[in-house]
Amino acid sequence: MLTLQKQTQFEIQKQMKTINQKECYRKIKEISLKISNQSINLLKYFFPNINIYASLKKIYIQYQ
Repeated sequence: MLTLQKQTQFEIQKQMKTINQKECYRKIKEISLKISNQSINLLKYFFPNINIYASLKKIYIQYQ
């Protein structure tokens, strides 16, 4: 009975860890997107004559 309880507790902890990792990755992605958006907004403010396109991995800048 005690062994079963320990196994169950271990499984729950394992699931919690996985959930926490997923949540962390989601938060990191969310924060990094906010940072990139702020950077893009700053660039647009200081250089209004350029177009800036952002994808998840790259920022494209086009001069006019």
